[in-house]
Amino acid sequence: MTQRHYDIYVETVWNCASSKACSSVYLLDRAIGCCGMITTFTFGKEDGNQAEMLRTATLAALNRTLSESVESGSKVSLYINCGYVRNVLIQKRYQQWQNNGWETEQGRPVAEADLWKKLLALLGVMDVQPIQKSVWEQDYEIAKKLLRVAEFNASSPEEKDLA
Repeated sequence: MTQRHYDIYVETVWNCASSKACSSVYLLDRAIGCCGMITTFTFGKEDGNQAEMLRTATLAALNRTLSESVESGSKVSLYINCGYVRNVLIQKRYQQWQNNGWETEQGRPVAEADLWKKLLALLGVMDVQPIQKSVWEQDYEIAKKLLRVAEFNASSPEEKDLA
């Protein structure tokens, strides 16, 4: 049986008016040429800051997409707009967090540690390649579609479940 290969594109935006972050996910299954928008994840909370909410929405989108739409053992190429999440995966900074008991170099708890742990468990059963390119650098047309959907959903009053 051949290994499935997926491309996952994640675009995350911030809406100042609603104080929400929203991630849109596009999944391409290379084996059968099937692709489509998976879903969007909107996140906002009163005491959260913009960077934290962008990271949380991105991590939640990746977790849900990998756990619900990608077969275990598959090869996955990730194109992530959120530079922080992309860089942590590329530079494998999570390894230092794991060695430090999920604390940063400064001794503070890692933000969104539960989401990172869940993501790393999913990545452990797949052949995942975080790509240095952002969604915009890889496929401009997909990026435009994701941005429009994310912007629309970030301005919506409805909250989406991130669990």
